[in-house]
Amino acid sequence: QDRAARSAAAHLAPAYLPVGRVLAGSLAGLACSVVHAPISVLKNRLQVAQYADLRTAFLAVANADGLRGFYRGWASDASLEVLLATVQFVALDRLRALAPAGLPIAPWRNSAIGFAAGALTALCTEPLDVVKTRLTTQPLHPTSAAQPRGRGAKPSANLAAAAGGKAARAHKGRDGPDEYGGVSDALRQIARTEGTLALWRGLPQRVAYTELKGAIWYSAYEQTRVALGGALPRVAGLRL
Repeated sequence: QDRAARSAAAHLAPAYLPVGRVLAGSLAGLACSVVHAPISVLKNRLQVAQYADLRTAFLAVANADGLRGFYRGWASDASLEVLLATVQFVALDRLRALAPAGLPIAPWRNSAIGFAAGALTALCTEPLDVVKTRLTTQPLHPTSAAQPRGRGAKPSANLAAAAGGKAARAHKGRDGPDEYGGVSDALRQIARTEGTLALWRGLPQRVAYTELKGAIWYSAYEQTRVALGGALPRVAGLRL
């Protein structure tokens, strides 16, 4: 995202730089989501204790849904990346503008800027993060395309055997079709059945995480830029 933002800064007029940085960061985040979506699916399933280890989770998903299983909830992941980039760029630009003009910004101020930007980003993106977790941890539904073929092949529904004999812990949910049909459906169902505030579950923990992460990375980034004599551009494009 940082490289995309630098490219936008080099080709846009000053008046359009904020929009260009947001757009470039959003597109870069969208591309990144294609790569890290499978990792996110496995991480979320392990975090909710559906499987005992990474190998069990990987084989279970692969045998049940094939490649498609690793991109469950990708729309929510992509939406989250775009919103993250938008909020982050705008917040950092505005917060930096509050610093005294023409004077070096002290490390503690950079930490404070990153801290505040992290808190704002978490607050604005928590509903999509909740939805992403729900979508990526829905029960697996083996399809005929994922059934092993050949004499003596074991049914793919037997995920424990397919995963090397390790039992997968069952997800609490109904059998059959997915509980949530997509991002908008998940948002509606959660708000209707659990209340709107359910979309911000885990907010204190995520705010604390993004605040500390933002304070560390942004201060480190700016100090490194200064140490290198300004070789790095003053463009905040790293993901919180």
